Amino acid sequence: MISAESLRKTATEILGQYISNGFPYQEVAEKLSRMEEDNNILLSPYGYIMWALDHYGYKCAYKNVLASSGALTGYLEAAKKFRDDTPALLVNAHTYVTKLLSNVADMNICFSKLEDMSFPYVLYTLFAASGQDDVVSRYRKDMVEQMRRYPSTLDLLPESYRNVGKEILDADADKR
Repeated sequence: MISAESLRKTATEILGQYISNGFPYQEVAEKLSRMEEDNNILLSPYGYIMWALDHYGYKCAYKNVLASSGALTGYLEAAKKFRDDTPALLVNAHTYVTKLLSNVADMNICFSKLEDMSFPYVLYTLFAASGQDDVVSRYRKDMVEQMRRYPSTLDLLPESYRNVGKEILDADADKR
């Protein structure tokens, strides 16, 4: 559940003076919470603000943009897409890793090719779930960002993969 206070704090941290006075934090937080419940997905104030900033720039700080149903729905659809697409992305990455490692002995070349083929958060999840997070530690920052923006990214995966995301979120929460 997203609170009006967490949304206000996040918006202020990210958008600073650009956020309009009188912004309806309570109303937007309630809509995001309702969307979470109706769609059985976790959303985040940080993810919502960053999604809006990525799509609208700083004009997202205006009430008619950030509080609009179009922006809310856009963020929800992005979160659902990450959640729904990640299992296939992980299977594809695993298949590619298996083939690549059987043909190329140099790990630097392997990771160079893997980076061209997949997303850093997928590579981190794939290796970290098998206990090899040290091999992909350079992708941890990308994984933290992914989980902060879209906390349900790993929801459709087996528990060992979901635990990677839970560990990331827990560690990130400890830092704040």
